Amino acid sequence: MALSRVSSRVLAQAHLKAKTRRRRLVVLSSRHLQPLSHRTRPSLKTMPLDKHALPESRPKIAIKLKEPSNKEDPPHCPELDHQLLYHDTIGASVQRLQIPCVPATASDEAMHFKSTAKRRLDELLNDPINFVPATKATMSTEPTHKRRRLHTQEPTGRSHIVANLDSDFSRKDLGAIGLPNDTGVQCYRRSCLQALMNLPVFVQWIKRHGTSQKYRCPQSGCLACALRKLADQYWPTGGNKQSQKYVNEAVRNFDKAISRLPNCPGTGSAKYQQQDAHEFMIFILNNLSDTLHDKKVYMPRDEFEALFGLKCSARRTCHNCGHQETSGPWVWTNTQINLREPGKGLGFKRYLDANFQDEVAIDCEGCKKRKHTRKHFILSAPEILPIQLVRFNSKFKPTRFGDVKQVFHKISDPVKFPLYLDLSDYCDDDENGKRLQQSGTLRYKLRSTVIHQGDSRSSGHYVANVVSPKGIEHISDMHVRPHISVQELLRPIDSGGGTPYILTYVRDH
Repeated sequence: MALSRVSSRVLAQAHLKAKTRRRRLVVLSSRHLQPLSHRTRPSLKTMPLDKHALPESRPKIAIKLKEPSNKEDPPHCPELDHQLLYHDTIGASVQRLQIPCVPATASDEAMHFKSTAKRRLDELLNDPINFVPATKATMSTEPTHKRRRLHTQEPTGRSHIVANLDSDFSRKDLGAIGLPNDTGVQCYRRSCLQALMNLPVFVQWIKRHGTSQKYRCPQSGCLACALRKLADQYWPTGGNKQSQKYVNEAVRNFDKAISRLPNCPGTGSAKYQQQDAHEFMIFILNNLSDTLHDKKVYMPRDEFEALFGLKCSARRTCHNCGHQETSGPWVWTNTQINLREPGKGLGFKRYLDANFQDEVAIDCEGCKKRKHTRKHFILSAPEILPIQLVRFNSKFKPTRFGDVKQVFHKISDPVKFPLYLDLSDYCDDDENGKRLQQSGTLRYKLRSTVIHQGDSRSSGHYVANVVSPKGIEHISDMHVRPHISVQELLRPIDSGGGTPYILTYVRDH
């Protein structure tokens, strides 16, 4: 009875499993085989007791799986001969499937890969790259990668301001034109105007004056109006040609407009005296955006700073305790290079470094010492960068009456200046500065030079070399000499004995 109960439990469990899987349950005995139909199912009470019903006592029957019959018999596969016989218990209800044998072809035997990717990888490994040293000829034919222009938060705002200003000339068929010098001592004005009129970014910007509410004119005949009218005649729109008559008239209107401003150089009793060209250039730029007495402006201040303002901050470091203090930011519209600091006869780069780093005597908050190093860092750079080479120095000499007199003398030292200027070395080491420090981010190209010919500050003559659509041109008042070379543009002393005084660089994107 115990054996019968065990068999009943085993059969009941097998019945439940088969019912769950929805398969037919076949009970095999060593005496007889009874297939169970879907109509009659065996009962545990009516099933006879059999000692062979126990799983461990059931005999093993060899079952040979028969291959599917095809019209053509597949080739013999000896690797699967040992898999043709399966030994299992009789009560197992597991259905096994036979996978047909697919023989390997000759191409498959030659290729030891299961995928195309592995085959291609093996082909690349079997065919290594032969590196050939580059030469000057091969490097010239290689495609150059265009450097991505990097923007920080502050430069991005400036770039958005000047985004619609084109750095190319609108009239490729025109060139520079001479400007009249009626009094004979106005060459300092004409050379500055030539430098400004041959800057496409400035010309397009000044032509916006009076065109909308943003660029409204505060008063009739203002300085911006005079510059806009001069730009219209210097670079006429459409297919119109330059008219010397209209250009001369626009220049004289400019002289009247700027002479009405207070503290204008070359007015009043100094009308027939030679003046400093750089002082006059700074006077023009400052009065384009400074507020008037009625709180109105000529041109938007943010746009002016985006064009001419070099935004910097300073960090002062104590030599004794290393304490640091940061000041700023502020905007420079006047970048000066002193040709006597830190010494005489140095290179342009050394003088430029001294402009961004100097020694100051200020009490330290930590150790109360007074020796500090002050270093300036560029936060954002303008589109136009005028640089003054300080050529005039002054000394105080005693007179016979017992007082002192200030005497100016000219520094005629030749200084070689570059065609391309990179200011990325003068940025801070923070995240903003590291982006600007990448080579080429703050790159400038020389567009004009104002040259002083003479030995003193109060005498001599000013000329200009400008880059126009027709090339590099030399201008002296009304006379224009075209097609001068780049070497002549970069001369530290020109053919007339003059030395460069104002260098105008434009950002090279």
